[in-house]
Amino acid sequence: VRMRHILLITTGGTIACRDSGHGLAPALTAEDLLAAVPSVTRVCEVTTRPLFNLDSTDMTPKEWLAVAAAIRDAYDSFDGFVITHGTDTLAYAAATLSCLLQHSEKPIVLTGAQLPLGVPGSDAAENLKDAFAWALSEGARGVRIVFAGRVIRGLRARKRHTTDPDAFESVGCPDTALIHDGQIIRYGVSVGEGQGSVTDSPLMPPHEFFEDLDTRIALAHLTPGMSPYVLRHMVEGLHGLIVEGVGIGGIPDTLVPVLTRIAESGVYLILTSQVPYGESDFTVYRAGRRIHEACGGQVVTARDIPSEAAFAAAMWAMAVSRDREARGEDPLKLCLFANATELYCPITETLGIVDALAGLNATGADYIYLEERRIMLHHIIGSVSAGEDTAIFAGMKGTQWADMA
Repeated sequence: VRMRHILLITTGGTIACRDSGHGLAPALTAEDLLAAVPSVTRVCEVTTRPLFNLDSTDMTPKEWLAVAAAIRDAYDSFDGFVITHGTDTLAYAAATLSCLLQHSEKPIVLTGAQLPLGVPGSDAAENLKDAFAWALSEGARGVRIVFAGRVIRGLRARKRHTTDPDAFESVGCPDTALIHDGQIIRYGVSVGEGQGSVTDSPLMPPHEFFEDLDTRIALAHLTPGMSPYVLRHMVEGLHGLIVEGVGIGGIPDTLVPVLTRIAESGVYLILTSQVPYGESDFTVYRAGRRIHEACGGQVVTARDIPSEAAFAAAMWAMAVSRDREARGEDPLKLCLFANATELYCPITETLGIVDALAGLNATGADYIYLEERRIMLHHIIGSVSAGEDTAIFAGMKGTQWADMA
């Protein structure tokens, strides 16, 4: 039986740090990291590819493009990919790779550590073993963070604690799986279980890789009493501005005129919330509605995705917008992430509901947006939630989406 072949890409971070005498600095090699988990090489073949040895605060879209290029160039030669990365920008990295490496049939796993390898109490070796365990598991696909035994989708991750080993959480949807003592506990039902790989689903679009990001994107965290001057001068040269409002979508009246002028000048506004949980809806209150009514074509709401994912997807969407506009697509709709990696699977009105849910589960999706209604996958195929109402469609293979009205 052929052993699976995994490419280990290292970029630095705390997991690779040593005390330099002037503070922690990345110093360990890929071979050093691999030597700390000897059990891994007994179950798979590993090739190492050191790309960087950087503190993650120094990682930028340029480096993430290089990571994506390394995976793209080696994609056909490996069964999966494990990337070690610093934790401070790990959520940004995972979200960016999710946009650059869409619909990957193979696992692309990011991990790191809160304490350097070899330090008493370090989580480095355990996280690395778990990352390989997920990369080698049946049906694993797409970009995931594996950290503290949690498997989190790349577009849903956020760092929640500066020092706790359980440093990351999944925002807006459940974890993909948990890993304990090498055992993987998955949420949901794997499509194709007992009948082949989930990647066999005809509903899963082929992988699509991208090679560019537009870095002329910024994030503005609105604060009480913020001067319009701040926003007016920060947008010079930008193509997109992510605006973190308060609550479900609060924007101070004093900032409405400047934000309207920014949108009218051609800068796309992506509106989100500072609150980590729940959907943002900037049309609930007058100020947000005024911006939407005045500049609807230049404004989009990020709904419930974390700001890290909004930032990454905006960089991707702006980079591909010229080509998409030529095909008659609105680049702002791309920022709704309808086609950003695993959050989307094509659904037609002629597709049975159970088949459709099965296809979504095959992609690793948690929900889709259909005519502005959120359909949330539950732990069993066929159970969906639409707003406050829950309906069980088990066995109703012929039910059409149109019947849900």
